[in-house]
This record gives sequence, structure tokens and C-alpha cells, in this order.
Amino acid sequence: MSEWQRLDDLDMAEEIRDDKGVKIRLFLSPFDVPEAVRGYYDQKSQRFRIEFRYVSEEAERIVEYPREKYISLFVGKNSGRLLRIDVDVNSLKAPSVQIEMAVLEKVEDAIDELNRLVPDVRKHGNYDLAKKVIASNKDELFEELVPA
Repeated sequence: MSEWQRLDDLDMAEEIRDDKGVKIRLFLSPFDVPEAVRGYYDQKSQRFRIEFRYVSEEAERIVEYPREKYISLFVGKNSGRLLRIDVDVNSLKAPSVQIEMAVLEKVEDAIDELNRLVPDVRKHGNYDLAKKVIASNKDELFEELVPA
């Protein structure tokens, strides 16, 4: 799926908390909510790539962490939003019938690690939303991973 898939479900950007019997509705900034997502195999880098598109574009930087060698996360240089995930599927060594689940598990683990690494809790809503978007759109995102 190299074409962008629009994300219209704004309910994902809402969190409802119960604080001593009082329901509190929290919303992410519209600038932190992706408008679209796509997943495809990038021939040049030899990686499976998941990209998020937002209202505004910005330069990206890679987040380095030693725990997950098959995944690279790219965040906005200024905003810290999750912009791109690259997965070295060739090195995963998973059977082709299990590759989708292996990639999903590795991506979710990497985003969880990003939540632990980034001290600014304001960014965590964007990362959690990215996980929800990937999980709810996995069939479309990972269609290039599934053998024909």
C-alpha cells in the first residue's frame, strides 16, 4: 500500500480518564494527529516503511536505541512526532506466514521503548496514537508483506 490512507477516525485522538468519579476527556493537538498513513517496501533502503503524514511537514531525525536492531524510528526534529518507522524485514528471519505478526510486534515494542526514552510526556499521546493507527490499519499497511 504505497498510497496514503486517510485517517478520519478522530475518536482515536481522544482519551477518557476517570478521576475520582469524574470523566475527563483529553484530546491531542490537531498537529499531533496524523492525517494519513501508508506502508510499503522501499526497494532503495531494502526496508519495510510505515509513514505518517501530518498537517505540517518538518525535518526528521532518527532515534537511536540499542534494544531493537531491526527497527529505526524517525521523529520530527522539532515536534518529536513519530514520522516514520523502517523495519529490516530481511533480517527478522521470520517465516513468511508469520512476518506480519513479527513486524507488528517489533513495531509496537519499539514505540513502547520510544515512550520510555522520551521524557516529555506530551509526546506520549502521539506515540500511543501511532500504535493504535498501525494496529487498526495493519491489513492495509502490511499488504506488501503478505505473500501473494
